[in-house]
Amino acid sequence: MTKLNILTACALGAVMVSVAQGAQAITLSIDDGTAENAIGLTEGGDALWLNSFTAQPNSQVVTGISLTWGTPAFAGANGIANGDPTTVYLYGDSDNDGNPDDATLVQSIDTTMQNVDTNTFTTIDFAPATFNVGDVFFVGASFSQNSDFFVASVDETDPYLPDRSFITGGGFGTLDTANLSNNSLFETVESSSSGPPGNFLVRAEAEPVPFEAETTLGLAILGGYVAFRKFRQRQANMNRSE
Repeated sequence: MTKLNILTACALGAVMVSVAQGAQAITLSIDDGTAENAIGLTEGGDALWLNSFTAQPNSQVVTGISLTWGTPAFAGANGIANGDPTTVYLYGDSDNDGNPDDATLVQSIDTTMQNVDTNTFTTIDFAPATFNVGDVFFVGASFSQNSDFFVASVDETDPYLPDRSFITGGGFGTLDTANLSNNSLFETVESSSSGPPGNFLVRAEAEPVPFEAETTLGLAILGGYVAFRKFRQRQANMNRSE
């Protein structure tokens, strides 16, 4: 019976290892992977574009952002190139209404553009940030551009999701990343005059909260260890009685 207890505890530990390792990362997306257009500020300045997402049980921990720049439809004519500086952002939504007018900056990372005008996504890791199920959050990027630069990739294929893609900005050096509604430009893609409505090719990388599986695994291993110690103690007692 003692050996059976040990094997049961070890088996439980093996099951929990499988659960922990099976926690799959997920990419949250509202685009189809192809940019038919790209938009920017007509007169130049600082622009920030972002998409909204809602945390689900399998995507509470946001670990990164994946995005493209420009579009193959106008490759080489968008005014941008690999290596151009850009910044990526993760925001929370203070009132959870899906509008970033009161977005709370969680973190930002300075990086450079890659795979410009190719529809190839580049992933930049965030420090993992955990949201509650049902919380709205935003991921996006900014760029300081000259006039007639077309930076933010847009998927214009129907169906598009309204009120999910936003662009904000203003003149050079005026971008307010702490309070987006303070910027002179603040609108959804569908309300802009840049072309047909659509959604940005900006995605969120996420995964489930891992602590439940890890905690259970730790308890299982501890249980197996305790059972093993009891077994060894019983063996020692039996040897003394003989």
